[in-house]
Amino acid sequence: MPTEVQKASDANALIRDVIRTTVPLIAPRGDRLPLYIWPARDLGTVDESENSMLMQQLDARGIAVIARWNPNDKAQMDQALSLARIQRQLNLPIAVDATSCTYSFFNGDPRTAHIDTKGEAFFDDSFGAGHKMGCPFAIDFRLEKMRQRIQTPVRAYKEAGLDLHFIFADWEIDGPIEWNGAWAHSKRCSRCRVHIPDIDDFSAFQAALRRKRSQLHAVFVEVVTRHAWRPSAKALPTASTKPQPLLHFEFDSPRANPPM
Repeated sequence: MPTEVQKASDANALIRDVIRTTVPLIAPRGDRLPLYIWPARDLGTVDESENSMLMQQLDARGIAVIARWNPNDKAQMDQALSLARIQRQLNLPIAVDATSCTYSFFNGDPRTAHIDTKGEAFFDDSFGAGHKMGCPFAIDFRLEKMRQRIQTPVRAYKEAGLDLHFIFADWEIDGPIEWNGAWAHSKRCSRCRVHIPDIDDFSAFQAALRRKRSQLHAVFVEVVTRHAWRPSAKALPTASTKPQPLLHFEFDSPRANPPM
């Protein structure tokens, strides 16, 4: 397993490769969105001067830098705030990957399990090792905990006077998902059968899970919009204009196998 130092070194080398193999824009980006690319989530250094230099070189190429939030990692949160302060100084968009904040509703707690007709708890293991997928209708007690996971960093940015311009989360294998063995497991669950009377109809099952998943999305979106959204926002910052807060909060749709 690579060490944290090696990971940082690799990330820094990758960013420098991106800069080396690309060229600055031949025309101003104007009000167009910059490129938000996966490798630019980590510059691989905590040196503020180096981060500033890398940000400027990436911005010249139309590429934004994305900080990563992890409410369980104080050092990473401190680094995210540091990057945001530099972006503010450089008049660049403040972007965040909040993926770590969205995991997990299904955290292995026995209370999140399916319940069969004999009262026995069971999980759906069809999504692979490490994913104890349970009952979509047994996770409401997790809502406040998950709300806090996104609320803490959002508030930290607000208290520091840092406007968020772009935030995304790659929330996939967690919460209600209708694919793989989910349908078969839910049909065995007495709680699911109560909440979805037509559970033998896959369309009804899918619609119920999509509604529930949307409710979980709303937990994160509500926190972000309440603390970071300003409806007067017009555009993302450019090199020649004052930053105007514009928020994008996006979820990746889970990709899995058809129902079994």
